[in-house]
Amino acid sequence: MHYHSTHPSDPQGSDRQQHAHVQAASVLCQTRSGKANRSRWLLTLAACISLGMTANAQPPSNQLPRIEPDYQSNEYESFTEPLRQIELAAPEVGVMADILVQEGTLVKAGQVVARLDDQVYQNAMLVAKAASEAQGSLEAAKRQLENAQYELEGYRNLRKQHNATDREVQRAETSFGIAQANVQVIEDEARVRAHELQRAEAQLDRRKIRSPINGVVVEIRKDLGEFVSPSDPVIMTIVDLTQLRAIFSFPMAKAKQLRSGQSIEISFSKRPASIGVVEFISPMTKPQTATCDVKVRIDNTKGTLACGELCRSTGKVVRGTGAPKPTTAQQNSGVQRAGDQSPLDQSPLGQRSSQQRSSQQRSSQQRSSQQRPGTASPASVDPASVDANRPSDNVAASPTP
Repeated sequence: MHYHSTHPSDPQGSDRQQHAHVQAASVLCQTRSGKANRSRWLLTLAACISLGMTANAQPPSNQLPRIEPDYQSNEYESFTEPLRQIELAAPEVGVMADILVQEGTLVKAGQVVARLDDQVYQNAMLVAKAASEAQGSLEAAKRQLENAQYELEGYRNLRKQHNATDREVQRAETSFGIAQANVQVIEDEARVRAHELQRAEAQLDRRKIRSPINGVVVEIRKDLGEFVSPSDPVIMTIVDLTQLRAIFSFPMAKAKQLRSGQSIEISFSKRPASIGVVEFISPMTKPQTATCDVKVRIDNTKGTLACGELCRSTGKVVRGTGAPKPTTAQQNSGVQRAGDQSPLDQSPLGQRSSQQRSSQQRSSQQRSSQQRPGTASPASVDPASVDANRPSDNVAASPTP
């Protein structure tokens, strides 16, 4: 704020001075009102703080109870998907010669759905088949073997009559051995040709593309005349809709309560509720949502459920599908049958205790028989007979009933 000095005889200067005084007064009033507003604001803040401290100072019994999340009442959503989806690929490269199905066709396992060009393989199979059926060389070798055997027998007979030398007989035996070897070679070659025929048939069969599962063809990616390369061998997509799968993201606390093999309830918006079987519980927890993926298998043998349909589940386990039953080995190890000894009784300490109990029982029986009427008094009993009837510590007593 600036003040201008004026001369007393100057009327304009006096007016300016008066106007400056008015402005200074207004600024002073605004400053005072601002201080008052700040004072009121500070008082209000102090009152709020005091009320908050009073509320916090109330006893815990007046506080509202903490509401824990109820996982049974919460529903978690997922979508159904095929349990098995096969990207059917050709085992070999070649040109598409025939496609025997269309999109939406129901196929069975082992059914031929497409075929590659196989003209070359058919010719190779015909050649292998003709070679395997050739019997001329084998028949000729057998005839040579019969002739060599006949000559050998003749030379042996002549040698007995002293009309042939040992050298001639030896040559006949060598010819006979060579004829046998020729027959063996031709038979081995025939077996090799038979295996070559089987290989040609297998190569020809590999030109036929078969479905590995029962399902529905949902997509065909190749047309007639297209080349199937190693980088792009997929021909069609086949899915199995008899079994569906839904992947739910359950909270970690809820996922820990489930076990593989349990059955849980699954509801649909426009269909009756169904039962799903827990197949897999992921051991990994998503840090963003603190949930675990749980894969559930849903039976769709009747085909009433659609793939990609919205489904919900609370994770409630159906009664009777809890923990798996113990195996026979577990039952035998955990249950003691009547008449069996416990592990403690089978130990050396348990056997010694059993012997002591048996000795005490026998001693009590002897004392009771001595005190009956008509029996001898303890003083008249022969100590030798008592010692003879007393069981020895080295003799194992029979197990108590």
